[in-house]
Amino acid sequence: MSSYFSPMPIPNRHSIRAPVFGASPTRLRKKKKKSSRRKPIVHSITESPKEPVVELPILVSRSESPKPSVPPLKLPNLSNYYDQLRVLNEEGQKKLFPGSRRSKTYMVGQKAKLEYVDNYRNIDKILETNRHFNIEDSPVTSYLKKIREKHLSPIPMGIVKRAGKDQDIDIGMYAMGDSYAEALSEGMKEFEVNKLILSDNRLTDVGAMKILQGVKSSSLEILDLSNNKLSNDVVQYIADMSQKRNTSLHTIRLEGLHMKDVGASILCKALKNSLLLIELNLAKNNLEGCKAIAKLIELSTTLQKLDLHWNNIRGEGAKMICRAISHNKSLKILDLSWNAISSPPLDNACKFLSRAFQKHPLLFHVDLSHNGLSLNDAQVLSEGLAHNHTIMGIHMEGNQGIVDALGFVSPSKFDKPGQAHIFTRILSNSRITSHLNWRHVSNCWICERWNEVEFEWIGAAEDPVYIHFSFEGYEGELMQKIDSTTYKLVRMCPPGRFYYFYTHNSQIKNNPNQRVTELPCDYSREIELYPGCKIQVDICDANVKDNQKGPNLLSLEETSPKPRVPRRKFVPLVVKRAWGIPISIFKDYKFDDEELLRKCFEFDWERSKIPKLVKDPEEQTKVSKMLWEAYRVIKEVYKYYSSLSPQGEIWSIGQMVLTDLCNEAKIFDSNFRLADLDFHTKAALYTEIKNNPRNPANALIRYQFMEILVRISLDKFLKSGQATTASEAVYIMLNNHIKPNLSHILADKWRFSRYITEEVDNVLKANVSLLKAVYAKYSKLKVKPGQKPFMCLQEFDGICIEGQLLTETFTARETNMAFNLAMMTQPNELDYDRHLQMSFIEFLEAISRVADMAKLPDPESGERSTESAPLAKLITNLLPKLMELLPISIQKELKKKSDPQND
Repeated sequence: MSSYFSPMPIPNRHSIRAPVFGASPTRLRKKKKKSSRRKPIVHSITESPKEPVVELPILVSRSESPKPSVPPLKLPNLSNYYDQLRVLNEEGQKKLFPGSRRSKTYMVGQKAKLEYVDNYRNIDKILETNRHFNIEDSPVTSYLKKIREKHLSPIPMGIVKRAGKDQDIDIGMYAMGDSYAEALSEGMKEFEVNKLILSDNRLTDVGAMKILQGVKSSSLEILDLSNNKLSNDVVQYIADMSQKRNTSLHTIRLEGLHMKDVGASILCKALKNSLLLIELNLAKNNLEGCKAIAKLIELSTTLQKLDLHWNNIRGEGAKMICRAISHNKSLKILDLSWNAISSPPLDNACKFLSRAFQKHPLLFHVDLSHNGLSLNDAQVLSEGLAHNHTIMGIHMEGNQGIVDALGFVSPSKFDKPGQAHIFTRILSNSRITSHLNWRHVSNCWICERWNEVEFEWIGAAEDPVYIHFSFEGYEGELMQKIDSTTYKLVRMCPPGRFYYFYTHNSQIKNNPNQRVTELPCDYSREIELYPGCKIQVDICDANVKDNQKGPNLLSLEETSPKPRVPRRKFVPLVVKRAWGIPISIFKDYKFDDEELLRKCFEFDWERSKIPKLVKDPEEQTKVSKMLWEAYRVIKEVYKYYSSLSPQGEIWSIGQMVLTDLCNEAKIFDSNFRLADLDFHTKAALYTEIKNNPRNPANALIRYQFMEILVRISLDKFLKSGQATTASEAVYIMLNNHIKPNLSHILADKWRFSRYITEEVDNVLKANVSLLKAVYAKYSKLKVKPGQKPFMCLQEFDGICIEGQLLTETFTARETNMAFNLAMMTQPNELDYDRHLQMSFIEFLEAISRVADMAKLPDPESGERSTESAPLAKLITNLLPKLMELLPISIQKELKKKSDPQND
């Protein structure tokens, strides 16, 4: 059913014609009036049972007819002409104006390029249409509007592009300048930009600030303003932008701005608490290293890429940054190339960087090229890398160090100074495009796209089986034995063609199951497989491998290659040498033997007055023989009791100690009383040699102690009639009193039962640096110029007191005993002081005796040590006390040696 409604008013001739799908907007041309009246345009309306729908013809001038190819548009029944025109405009806007923000693909693709040109040609009409119908300008429209105002060439400048994402603007090296920057900022206001790359664009603060003010911080994720003429004002704006609550910025590249440490501090202070920052590029900024950069590295938990190449980072600034890297837990890629971390030569940041390599859990790509690293610096770094199994690629060009095919650094004077003009970037994508265009350059598994390859040898062979690769100079790599006939090796290998062969039983073999080809040139040299095994290699053909390139490990999503491991070494089967004194730390201690004891006995016999007491030559011989047979016990008894009350530092037995000894030996009875002992003591003390400081006037030394035993024997047993001869009296004294009652105090009994053991040897060897440091500190008091250092009793007492080693079971009296019992036996204690001067090997036994007597509690658990506790455990409990005696600087050095992970 058809019906008509009253005619609507006709727009004047200068109004815009209603949009037609597929047509461009044009103005109505003025026509000459043929009559004063205008016929109304009749609109037919088709009603449906459900909803009336108006069928509108296309609004055209009278001289034109509608295009028959365009079907009529069915719209809801709208009584107002402008409502109908607005609906037509909104429905057809996408096709008529591709630059509209309603189009999802208006910025990307070949069609977008063509439509961009069409929009530029019709920009006036598009702007007038948008203004008339209150339609928001699209990014393209806003950009073209500003281009027309500034009379600039309509270069798209990333607003429209052939490929990519519509939210990304990547126009690096366009040299746009500030004029285009203003136009670009107008276009960016109309949509959300995720990626903004504006490097090398001749931008100044004016243009950069307009762009940054036009971009939405809530959507921007990647910002690159590298190599523009920007001041720190722009840096401050970026810093403020990164601190906004709604920011999404995670990648900042500000290379080549010459911001210096001032600008870097502004940015890093703002970013140090960021939870979004992933990549930061501050290369080529004349940085020397500031606290703010170090603090950012230390505190950041998200930073994964850091580029600081081509700066002037050195000295204290380099130390701060390298220290911070060791505390960081998120960094994966680090570029410190073209700096000066080797300055100053003697105390630089290399040791801190080496510790960072040891401790960092994720770092896998590092560039240290052209830092002027010396042989010593390279050695320091190699020690840190030896404990690291995560760094897959490291660059050392321009330094006195090389990287081998296994990824480890070794010092080398061959630093290729002629290649200093070759500049590489580890943060860029690998340039390996073909699997055959690889050449041996840096041994970087990441940049050169190395790939994991498994090699297998199957056949009868005797250990060891080696495989030799051309890319590492045919050095042998030991294969792992799977079973009696199968050997395998998994290796990271470079892309491209390389050659390899096998050796076993000192013979060269090729695997017939793998491709064999002729070498480009014959190879001949001598190769050392392992110490003591060298073979002459002369080959003209070998197995060949055309290896494909590996995955791109620079992508942060793909960072799980096999860890690099040190080269396996073949160790010929050797029977383990049984533990013994010759291979222990005790090997330099001179134990008592028959020769040494004989010299001591003869010295004591000659100095004593025993020949005068026993005048019968036959009896003298018998007495001498009995005393020699018991001399080891006599000497040990004297050594023990002389430790209880020395005269100053002279080991000797005074009257009170001698009385205790007689009581212990059960010598006193009715035939021999205390008064008799006093009489014989005075007789034994008498000597014709006066004023000898080593022979006190009121205390017995060793030769006098042997003499008084003979005097007591003659008085107690010969005079009372219990013995008929002097030799019989001495025999009764030694066998009935001295040996049975005093043998338990022998020093050698403790020495060989508890001290000379493999467990104690291991503990002392493991802590020999600490023990030597303590000994060196306390072995100076009485050392004369030119004399070998030794420790005196006073210094040893100082260790026990200052180290707070004295306990209820270990008093000052036991300190003397530990010192004296540890001393090696000296034949002549009358004319020389050697028995008073403790050497280092004697100090080890003395401090072990202290540990056994003090029985200090465990420093970690606090548990008290029992009587049956192993001596090795007791010494371990004592060591922390000795450490506290040393200066702080020495303590730190010792802790570093014992624990490489310690900072």
